[in-house]
Amino acid sequence: MPRFELKGKVQLDGNQWQAGLNQAKRSADKWSSETAGMIRRRLVQAFAVGALWRSATGVLDKAAEIRDKSARMQVDPETFQHLDYAARQSGASIDDVSTAMRTLAGMQQDATEGSKTALQAFERMGLVFDDIAGRNVEDLFMDISKAVEEGRNQANLLADMQTLMGRGSQPLIPVFQSNFSGMMEESRKIGAPLSSQQVSEMGQTADALTKSQQSISVQIGKGFSNLSDFVEKNGAYFALPFDRDFKKSSDNSTRLQEKLDSKLLEKIERNTRETADTFK
Repeated sequence: MPRFELKGKVQLDGNQWQAGLNQAKRSADKWSSETAGMIRRRLVQAFAVGALWRSATGVLDKAAEIRDKSARMQVDPETFQHLDYAARQSGASIDDVSTAMRTLAGMQQDATEGSKTALQAFERMGLVFDDIAGRNVEDLFMDISKAVEEGRNQANLLADMQTLMGRGSQPLIPVFQSNFSGMMEESRKIGAPLSSQQVSEMGQTADALTKSQQSISVQIGKGFSNLSDFVEKNGAYFALPFDRDFKKSSDNSTRLQEKLDSKLLEKIERNTRETADTFK
C-alpha cells in the first residue's frame, strides 16, 4: 500500500477514533446527569419519608407526654392542653403551671384540715372555706389567677402566692396579670388539638412503639456482641494486613508492579514514535 494511502487511512481511523471518544463522552455525560437526577429523586423521597416518620412519631410522643403530665396534675388531657395554651400565650410554660398546681393541691388540703396560714392566704385572695373544700385544684387555680388579674391582695400578693403555689410561683404573677383566664377561654373556643380518647389511644401506640424500638436495640446489641466475639477469635486474620513483614512484602510487590508498568509504557511510547516517523 502506498505511503500516502496508509497515512490517509491512519488519519481516517484517528478521526473515527476521536468521534468515538466524543460519543462516549456524551453518553457518559448523559448517564452521569440521569444518575445524578435519579439519586436526587431518591434522596428527596427518602427525606420525605423520614420527615413523615418523624412527624408521626413526634405526635405520638406528644400524646404520651400529655397523658402522663395531665395525670400528674390530676386534670383531664383536654384541660391540660388548654392550660398549656394559656401558659404559652401568657409567657409561661406548662411546667410552671404544673408545679404551682401541685403545691396548691397540698395547701387546699391543709386549709380544709384547719391550717390558719393556708386559710388566711386563701381568704386574702377572696376564697373562704366553702370555696376551697371539695373543689378541683384547676378551679382554685383559675380563681386565684382571676383575683390577681383583678388586682386583689396587692399588699400581700407575693407572700400569699408563695404560700399557696410555692416559692417558684413569683413568675406567675405577671402571667395572671396578662389575661391568663382569657387565654384559657380562647383555647376552649378553639378546641383542644387532641381529645382525651385520642390522647389515650395514641399514648398506647407510643408505648408499643417504644417497646418495639427497645427490642430492636437489644437485637442490635446482640449482633454487635457476636461480631465482637468473632473478631476476638479471628483477630490474627484481621491483624495480618498490619503485620510488619506482611506490609513489607506487599510494598515490595507494589514497587515491582510499578516498575513493570513503567517499562511497558516506555516500550509502547517508543513503538508509537517509530511508527509515526515512518509516515513523515
